[in-house]
Amino acid sequence: MQLRPLILAALGVAALLVTACTGGSTPDPTSEGETPAPAAADTFRIGTDAAPATINPLMGHEAEGTTWFYESLVQLVGDELVPLVAAEMPQADDDATTWTVTLRTDVTFSDGTALDAGDVVATYERALDPAAASPWASELARLSEVAAPATDTVVFTLDAPDAFFGDRLTIGIIPSEVAEAEQGSPLTESSLNETPVGSGPYVLESWADRNDLVLQARDDWWGGEPEIRQIILTAVPDATQRAQMVIDGALDGTMIGPAQAAALLPPGERDGPVAEDEAVTVLVNETADARAVSLPMDHPFTADPLVRRALNFAVDREGIVEGVLDGYAIPVDNPFPHSVGDFAQPSLFAFDPDAAAALLDEAGWLAGEDGMRSKDGEQARLTLMYPSSDTGRRDQAQVIVDQFGDVGIDATAEGLSWDLIEPRMSTDALVFAGGTPGNPDGTAWNWMACELAGDGFNNPGHYCNEELDRALVEGRSTTDPDAQQAAYARANEIYADDPGFVFLNTVSRTYLLRADGWEGVEPHLEGHVHSVSWGPWWNIAEWTR
Repeated sequence: MQLRPLILAALGVAALLVTACTGGSTPDPTSEGETPAPAAADTFRIGTDAAPATINPLMGHEAEGTTWFYESLVQLVGDELVPLVAAEMPQADDDATTWTVTLRTDVTFSDGTALDAGDVVATYERALDPAAASPWASELARLSEVAAPATDTVVFTLDAPDAFFGDRLTIGIIPSEVAEAEQGSPLTESSLNETPVGSGPYVLESWADRNDLVLQARDDWWGGEPEIRQIILTAVPDATQRAQMVIDGALDGTMIGPAQAAALLPPGERDGPVAEDEAVTVLVNETADARAVSLPMDHPFTADPLVRRALNFAVDREGIVEGVLDGYAIPVDNPFPHSVGDFAQPSLFAFDPDAAAALLDEAGWLAGEDGMRSKDGEQARLTLMYPSSDTGRRDQAQVIVDQFGDVGIDATAEGLSWDLIEPRMSTDALVFAGGTPGNPDGTAWNWMACELAGDGFNNPGHYCNEELDRALVEGRSTTDPDAQQAAYARANEIYADDPGFVFLNTVSRTYLLRADGWEGVEPHLEGHVHSVSWGPWWNIAEWTR
C-alpha cells in the first residue's frame, strides 16, 4: 500500500512512553545551575507522562508494527507499508478473500527459538480467542481461518472480501508455545505482560515498580547489533518538567504539547532547533489521529440530517487549528482525510455560518428575538462531552460550543470520565478520536457502519446509512484502484448529504529530541493508538553515529 506523499517533519511516539537516565535509576529533576549526570554513550533516555499501559502485543502494544520487543508481518515505515517478518508484501487472490504471506527464514525470538508460520498462526488464533478479549478481535472480524501450509507460509482466509486486510497484519508475533499454553484464558493473566518474548531488537532488562523500563539490545537480532545498546524509559508526569529535562540533558527525548513546542521555538517556526539550545530540536509528526464531534441519532435535534449538515458549516476548522492547536493539526471535514493516502476525498464543508443558519431554518429550527433557536416549543440544545483528562479535546470543545452558539444553538461542553461518557454516547455529542493510516475503513467503516452502531466505541452516535455502507463494502471488495476510487468518491458524496460527525482535524504530535550525533531519524505517520516505541525513536535500532 503506497500512501500519497505527506509533509512529515519527523516521526511519532506514544503518549504511553517513559523516560530515563543513566544506569537505570529514575532521573531526578536537576536544580537550577546543576549539570545533570551524562548518560552512557550508547544509552538513550526517553520521557513520557505515564508508564506503558501494556507491553503485550495482543493487548495493543506496538499496534502499528513498530518494533522494540516484537515484530509484525508488515510495518508502517514513513507513509508506506513494508514487509518486516514477511519476506515480501502479502498477496491477495482476485477477490481479496485469501491472503498469502511468505516469511523470512532468519528471524528468531529472544529465547533463541526460530519464528515460523506456526507462531504466526498461533498469534492470530490467540487474538481471536474470545476468552482473550483482545482489542484486535474486532479488527480481525472478517478472518475465518489462518493456516500454515509450510513453515515459511501463512494463509489467511476471510469470510468476505477485504482489499485492505494486509493493513491489519501489524500484530507483534508471539511464540506459539506461549499462545497455545494460554489459549482460553484472559490476556490480563498472560506471562507476556511481565516477560516479553519477541523477535525485536531489544529485550526487557528490568521494569522497576511498573514504572522505569530498561531495555537491552540483543546481540543475535536478525537485523544486526543495534548501536544504541540500552534504552531507558521513565514516567515524568509533568510535561514542562520533561521538556526542561531534555534541555538540561537529563533526557534525550520526550513528547510535548503543541503550545510547548510553539513556546520553545523562535517566532514563526513550526519545528527545528529550540531558541534556548540549538542541540535540542522540535520534531513534528503528522497522524491519522482524527478529532470529530459524534452526533447522536437518538436526539431530537441532531437526528435530522439538515441539522447535522448545518453543524458542519458552523465550525471554523482553520480557526481551531491556528487558535487552539497552535497550527499543529491538519483541518479535515470528512471521513477520508489525507492520512488515507490515495483515497483522500475533497473537502465538503467550508466555514459558512450563513449556510448553517439557512439549513437550520429549513429544518424548522427558527431563531427567536434572542437569536436562540427552537422548534415546536423545544430549544435547540446540545451537550458536547469530552474526556476530562484530555486538555486538547477540552479546548476544542469550548470553541465549538461558542461557534454553535453563534448560529443560535444552546450548546454546553462537559468534561467527564469515560465510564460516564460511554452510556451517553447515543444521546449526547462527543469529541471523538481515532484513525489508522492508509486504510479508509479505519475511520469510515468503524465509525459509521450500521452493523457497528453501539458496538463499544465503534459508531458511538448509532449512525446508519445503508447506501453509505454499500459504497464502503464495494470499495474494500475490489482490488481495482479505479473501482476503489469510484466507490470512496461516491461514499463521500453520500456523507455530504447525511453526515454523522463534524470532523475537525487530524492532530500533529510534537517531540523534543537531543540527537547527540545519532543519525537515522526518519518520518513516521502515526495512528490514534501509539505505544512505547513510537516517536522519533521508532527505528532506534537502526540509528548510527
